[in-house]
Amino acid sequence: MNDHLKELRHHVTERPSIADDLDGILEVDQLSFENCFSREVILDRIQEHTDYADRRAITCSDQNDFDVLGFMFGAFHTSRHESEQKLGRSQFTISRLAVHPSTRWRYIGTSLIDHAIRMAKKANSTSVQVGINVDDVSVGSLIFLERMKFELSATAGILNLYERRLT
Repeated sequence: MNDHLKELRHHVTERPSIADDLDGILEVDQLSFENCFSREVILDRIQEHTDYADRRAITCSDQNDFDVLGFMFGAFHTSRHESEQKLGRSQFTISRLAVHPSTRWRYIGTSLIDHAIRMAKKANSTSVQVGINVDDVSVGSLIFLERMKFELSATAGILNLYERRLT
């Protein structure tokens, strides 16, 4: 990692999303997805992380000006692996992850995934999954997931699930 990227990474923070992040998250979502979320859906997702213990809305921002550089929405739920269900173990599924185009390939997505992995490990989860609508799959997102050690684990209709098992 070159010095500029190391410096950038030190100025980035992951934190729970708040209503003040709405416009920034909306902008990143609109720039990242053809089928972008509405303002109401994003606000609901932000609100859910305070209303439900199993849901998370995380924003990655610059520590200096708090601009939204990226975000993810996810939730904990019962593991889909039968042997782990018996142990009451969960998995964390990221339903939406996006990084502002001007900050892609600068470790913002990596910071968000690392945050998800830390949350999952703390909750004794068995894996982290990323669900991607087949219409939103890009070469860049596949390279990113492979670099982050995710593997295609299932296809359900228009959704591809990529999983990283935690040890």
